[in-house]
Amino acid sequence: MISSTAQVIQRANTWPIQLAALLMLVVPLAFGQNKGFLPAASSEVLVSSGVSAPPAKEAAAKPNPLGDHYLMLVAGNRPQLLTPSQLAVFNQSPYDGLAVRFLAQYDTQAPLPVPDMVSQLLQLKKSSPKEFWPWVSLNRMVGVDPDSDSPYRRDPYFTRTHGLDLDDTTGAQHDFLQMWGDCLRAANQSHVPGIVADLELYVNYKAYEPELLAKQIGKPLPETLDLLHRLGTRMADTAAKEYPDAAIWFFFTDLGQYGWKVYDGIKYYPTPAYIILGMLDRIREKHYHLKIISGGEVSLEYCSFSLQHLKHRMEVRANDYAPHFQNYGASLELAGTMLLWTERKAKTGFVAEGACAKSDADTAEDLEPYLELLLKTYRYNWIYATHNSGYDPFNADTAPRFNAVINQAQAAAKSTGSAK
Repeated sequence: MISSTAQVIQRANTWPIQLAALLMLVVPLAFGQNKGFLPAASSEVLVSSGVSAPPAKEAAAKPNPLGDHYLMLVAGNRPQLLTPSQLAVFNQSPYDGLAVRFLAQYDTQAPLPVPDMVSQLLQLKKSSPKEFWPWVSLNRMVGVDPDSDSPYRRDPYFTRTHGLDLDDTTGAQHDFLQMWGDCLRAANQSHVPGIVADLELYVNYKAYEPELLAKQIGKPLPETLDLLHRLGTRMADTAAKEYPDAAIWFFFTDLGQYGWKVYDGIKYYPTPAYIILGMLDRIREKHYHLKIISGGEVSLEYCSFSLQHLKHRMEVRANDYAPHFQNYGASLELAGTMLLWTERKAKTGFVAEGACAKSDADTAEDLEPYLELLLKTYRYNWIYATHNSGYDPFNADTAPRFNAVINQAQAAAKSTGSAK
């Protein structure tokens, strides 16, 4: 989510798909007219044949650890590097939680033992009333695209895998699932609501395309989709074992990108969606209490040209996800996302491109209505803080300005009836 927003924008800006999403209001479930794009075990096959899958059975009501509203900060922090002064600034912020990564997306060393992770998380809690969510990256099991200019194309860890290690032939899937389970266990033992998960394929963007991934791993397309689905099943089973009531907050799920690729008249999602569908099918099948939060990095992106543009994206997104809510009920929930900037001249890198560059909001204060709209619509939201926008939430000199904007948006959303 940090180094490749252009790739996300390329996958998200598919206006024909958005038009098709609007037509779903007129022809319910017509989007699934093509059969065979998912393994037979998936509920999406039922949708594709025009028959709605049975709705998810609601689990017995339990207290929601996230409460009615939750605001997450994502800024790339490692827990062991957070200083007392940074925590003091963060403690004054409106955020409820912070995503922290014990291993970053390109790290290949062995993960910390769970007791060490728990120790670090509990140590942070001694200095802060906030919650610190472990962060896991799927990139650990991705093989580098040999045709890319990635600096990791010569890294032995990433070059040993072709595409994704869906058969666990190189041990990369084992490594990822170990990290997945360990972070969930650490979150459980540290009494935080769950984990944050990033499905971005940092070293192989071609692998988002199902047909290209199938070629990379040397499998037929249907088998490739089945392997992705099975990976999601394993992830759900592991999560239910390590943290039965966990919230798993994905930066994106790609569930709103149906028809992103079309082969021989058959519509497909980007590959991460099939992993999520495997998780959701398993959650429904086993009546797990897990909650999947779809963060919106792809469907909403971090920036919009205008407030009306953001409203349009949110409407399209709601239509895109409607069949999934029918199938999976309360196991799936949408979250909102955006980033904040100080002023136009502070924008660099990806924030100086596309909608971020052309947004009609000049300053942090001009972004308040955007955040207010997200808070009114979604119970869960996250803000991505990046140096490319000039926002450092741990800087005692500049953070109060952003805190004031967030506080104002929260107060306005609450006064006019925020999401419930």
